[in-house]
Amino acid sequence: MVTAQQLPLISNYLNTEYLFNPAFSGQNGTTEITVLNRRQWTDVEGSPETQFMAFNGNMEDQKFGYSGYAFSDNIGVVTRTGFYASYAYHVRFTDRNSMSLGLGGGYVNNQINSSAIHVEDITDPLLYTQLNRSKFDMNFGVNLTFGEFQVGMGIPNLLAPKVDFSDNFAEAFQYNYVRHFVVNTRYELELQKDLMYLSPFVIVRATGVTSPQADVGLMFNHKDYFYIGAAYRSSYAMTANAGVHLTDNISFGYAYDISLNTYGYALGNSHEVM
Repeated sequence: MVTAQQLPLISNYLNTEYLFNPAFSGQNGTTEITVLNRRQWTDVEGSPETQFMAFNGNMEDQKFGYSGYAFSDNIGVVTRTGFYASYAYHVRFTDRNSMSLGLGGGYVNNQINSSAIHVEDITDPLLYTQLNRSKFDMNFGVNLTFGEFQVGMGIPNLLAPKVDFSDNFAEAFQYNYVRHFVVNTRYELELQKDLMYLSPFVIVRATGVTSPQADVGLMFNHKDYFYIGAAYRSSYAMTANAGVHLTDNISFGYAYDISLNTYGYALGNSHEVM
């Protein structure tokens, strides 16, 4: 038996915080489109592969923010696809202190590809039931800014819906979402005004059925040319990030995870392009 989170891991988290905490929607004052692809544990057949296409922006002098994304998350014979739209309200107490609240909602489709399941009995009735279901869910988030320090929490899978794939049996074939908690902290040290920043950060993920997992890292960003960073992900891996700002409007990023846990040598490493 194993237990794990249901949401994909993202190593370019600091560039896409609004994916897991809608309070970050429109917070940075720019309008942007992000395309991201992650392939995890490349030496394992059917290993997780995730794609995101997202947009993020703001209106009315950054008082309101919005974001949305579509995603595909493939794990062996299981595929999750969906889309979310989020809205955030930013309250500015002073020039350096603010609070952001965000709420998002969307539909997630869960599908089991029965043709890819290898079984001894191909007449098993479970293989011929409806294995495609969609559910509505919501995300909630809050983020506080005190000068250069930020702390917040996102709650994906807020409604924790239950997915009934079939009612043709004595007991329903059911998949249960669980509520997730993602706590984020970051300190943004300005090395050169409006140009170079050094950001230590800690991100903690938890559910009611798994042990918490923490990312502890450091990111350096030169807004004209490049960014580079590294993090330790507890019970899993070391992550290296690097990216270049190709123009004023286009950036390219790459992340590489090196598995460190007990079975890391057999899993292979992970690649993420943004």
